[in-house]
Amino acid sequence: MRGLMKLQKQPPRFKNPFLLPTKTDLRHLINNKWQEQWSSQQQLNHLAKIKPFTALWPSSNQSSRRLEIILTRLRIGHTRLTHSRICSHLLPLYCDHCAQDSPLSLPHIFNCLTLAPLCITHQIPSPYIIILTDNNLRTTNILSYLLDANFLHRI
Repeated sequence: MRGLMKLQKQPPRFKNPFLLPTKTDLRHLINNKWQEQWSSQQQLNHLAKIKPFTALWPSSNQSSRRLEIILTRLRIGHTRLTHSRICSHLLPLYCDHCAQDSPLSLPHIFNCLTLAPLCITHQIPSPYIIILTDNNLRTTNILSYLLDANFLHRI
């Protein structure tokens, strides 16, 4: 009876309880439910802030697994470089390029005044979050920037 009640709340094509939904219909329902849950967590989820929809991103499929991991860590804001102090119970790391006294963070990695010429060379936009969206050209820019700034192997 509960299943019948759920079917009656669905879009019109599911109103007939004797017709089973097709595989496409079920996939559509699951994707809609997933999107609802994803959208409701945008304040808590770092990735949801730059990826508002649950659709696949072609830029997440890199030539190597290591590059996919780096992109994912940057997108969620948790890297070994910025969060290793939590696991190791050590003091936070500081930028090797400047003498700033604040702990190393993702915003600082992309907004460090000493690295500003390198950002311009690699076309890193001012709000760095823009570069983490789904754009394959920008993905290569961000990886080459991190390599030249000597951060890539520590992400």
